Amino acid sequence: MYVNRLRKWQLIQSMCAAFFITNCSSSNEPSALPTLPSENLSPSSSTESADADISEETERPEDQATDQQELLTGEHDKEHQNHSLENEPQENQDLATKEDHQDILDEEEEQIFTLTESYKPFEPDFMVHFDFDEDLLNEQNRSALDKIIAGMKKDPLVKILIKGHADKQGPSQYNYDLSRRRAETIRQYLTSRGVNGDRFSIDYFGENVPLDPTNHVTAFRKNRRGEFVPSYEHNDFGKAR
Repeated sequence: MYVNRLRKWQLIQSMCAAFFITNCSSSNEPSALPTLPSENLSPSSSTESADADISEETERPEDQATDQQELLTGEHDKEHQNHSLENEPQENQDLATKEDHQDILDEEEEQIFTLTESYKPFEPDFMVHFDFDEDLLNEQNRSALDKIIAGMKKDPLVKILIKGHADKQGPSQYNYDLSRRRAETIRQYLTSRGVNGDRFSIDYFGENVPLDPTNHVTAFRKNRRGEFVPSYEHNDFGKAR
């Protein structure tokens, strides 16, 4: 009986040892390596992949510079577009102002042309005469001066230079002052009839500019006179008359 127990015990030990050995062998067996695709194991493929990585790393700064340049260009174009949109109303206003100014110039040129071609200027072709040693106007003188007034009202651009003269009887300085007083008398009469005094100017010459230099009563009558010279401003007809 003792022998039977011993044998059973030995059998159990053998089974335990076998089981232990089997488990140890299974745990110590190296695991299988994962199967890699054949194309990844190719040397040329590895080289090409490395070159591609190097190429990408080499081109990457240039690409970044290009992207930055394109970004800056886009921002500049956008700013320029915004600036153009902001200035467009002002440019349109300046253009309209220039067009209006040109229209005014065209109208002025047309008016000057019309005045030049069709305007009828007033040109008095007569003079007034005074009595001996007088600066007063007689009835005949006033009638003549009324014609000056009518002509100046029809010709609003004309201005008149009044020239006073005297004969050579008497002292020269006295005759010079007498010719001045005669010119002043004529101007006062014309302005008193509604013509602007700015349209008149006077000059006087005494006995120095006679119509007839002879020593005769008829010559003296001719030389005691007032003359009228029409004139125009330089911009009335585009040029001095």
